[in-house]
Amino acid sequence: MMFFHPGAQYRFEIPDDWLQAAGVLRFMPRRLCYAHTHEPQWPTATVGIFQVGLPPGCMAPAPFAEQRMVDTLRAMATGQPLAPLWCSQEAGAPRLTLRHGLHRYHAAVALRFRQVPVSVRPHFQLG
Repeated sequence: MMFFHPGAQYRFEIPDDWLQAAGVLRFMPRRLCYAHTHEPQWPTATVGIFQVGLPPGCMAPAPFAEQRMVDTLRAMATGQPLAPLWCSQEAGAPRLTLRHGLHRYHAAVALRFRQVPVSVRPHFQLG
């Protein structure tokens, strides 16, 4: 199935058989945001899904890993907590930049969540 990302103006595909394997063909979210974990050392906030953009030069996602996407879709649909997206924010930038969580981000777009959990990390510090 093709999905349109209005915030970044591009389309991406998640194959129908992956959606079926995850049990999400007719999924409608009952919450604004998927269930998520919290990391004490990095505060987590919930933001509008289109307040997060892809890194510069990344106009569309690389091909998704099938099992990772199926597992991510299923977890979101069943309320299993997943890690927040890791983002950075440049001074004066209107949007956060996604740095880690490409499958979670696109799964959330595909499942029509309106918000996503983010952990903003200054200078994008890993770990």
